[in-house]
Amino acid sequence: MKIEIKELILLVKYQPLSFLFTFILSFVTFIYAKEIVILLLGVEYLNSVVLLKILAFLPFVVSISNMIGIQVMLNLNYKKQFSAIVTSGSVIGLISGLLLINKYEAVGAAISILAIEMFITISMLVFVTKKLLKRKKRVI
Repeated sequence: MKIEIKELILLVKYQPLSFLFTFILSFVTFIYAKEIVILLLGVEYLNSVVLLKILAFLPFVVSISNMIGIQVMLNLNYKKQFSAIVTSGSVIGLISGLLLINKYEAVGAAISILAIEMFITISMLVFVTKKLLKRKKRVI
């Protein structure tokens, strides 16, 4: 099923609500990471607070990535470009993960995960922005 541009615009129109929810969730998780760890895991896991703080904004970044990648790129039939971005993110993630985990252990893994998700999201955003600008120029 191919989605029309009008349907896509309607879909994207309601996406800010999702962004707001995931940003608030991420922000609250970051601010109250210590309390969350104590409540869910106990004081013996206080060392994991830094991990939770690093990963706190992952839901927000992934929600943006989902909207751009799944809901825009795939519906506009940019499957090859979507796959290329995700594959390059995976390769970079594997390499950075190995390097960072060796030196920084769990903190390195958390940093690598967040950085790769941000790389994928920014790459998708740049790609879609360029394509939409080209479409706009053709219409004018």
